[in-house]
Amino acid sequence: MGCSNSMIISWLINSMRPEISKPFLFLSSAKEVWDVRELTVTANYSTMKALRQEFELYQHFLQWKQQSWLGCWNKIEFLNSLLDSIQSLIKLGIIYLVKNLFLPYKNYMHSEENHRIVMTKLNPQKNSALKTIQESP
Repeated sequence: MGCSNSMIISWLINSMRPEISKPFLFLSSAKEVWDVRELTVTANYSTMKALRQEFELYQHFLQWKQQSWLGCWNKIEFLNSLLDSIQSLIKLGIIYLVKNLFLPYKNYMHSEENHRIVMTKLNPQKNSALKTIQESP
């Protein structure tokens, strides 16, 4: 039995790569070599499976992170275009207010003040609207 056990141990160890077989040289029976090899291979595959799962999770995380950054970037671009639109609308609104409300009101005040001066034959008063408008730059 000892001779066949030694022969099986040598077959098992010789079937392994040298860097893997070194720890098995000190085992006393073929059964121990077989059991430890099986545990080692199972542990190795379990470790590889865990590493593969961890790598897949990491890839999913990177993909999610990239998508979230892309989503944020798209939102920022949308808000920026919305801000540009609002700014142009505000400019148009100010131009509209100046042309349609302020200038007619200014012209109306100017003509009323001119009428008052002509009717009363007085110089413009110190705080009159006409004097204020004429002095403003």
